[in-house]
Amino acid sequence: MTPLTWGILAFCVIDAVIAFFVVRALVKGAFNDMARAHPATDPLPDAVSKRFQSFQIGIVNLGLCVHVAVDDECLHLTPIKLFRCIGALPSSVPWSAVEPVGKPGKRRAKVKIGMTQLRGPAWALSLATPPPTEETP
Repeated sequence: MTPLTWGILAFCVIDAVIAFFVVRALVKGAFNDMARAHPATDPLPDAVSKRFQSFQIGIVNLGLCVHVAVDDECLHLTPIKLFRCIGALPSSVPWSAVEPVGKPGKRRAKVKIGMTQLRGPAWALSLATPPPTEETP
């Protein structure tokens, strides 16, 4: 191989290593702050769960990278195996720690968990929003 080919190969390898560590730091930071505050527990037997859901934690967009289960007590978030391999931890956030932010849409909703903003599927985050009360005249 020519020196140019070796240079291009070295650049690609170094770039891949740097990208790996950047992604690792972002994913670990986003998930692990929440996981340390709310360690994972097993969902209740009647929990509704869906795999490969899209969430955004802070500035980190985890499209189709989170398995989620929802029960009456907690929002259970488990990163996919790839992210667990680089150090992301699962968490079970009690609904009492989830604060709705704004009005949920049909497909997406935004909540705040401690200092972390979480945006995800409305079906999963709907328990954080209390149902509207009917006012009687």
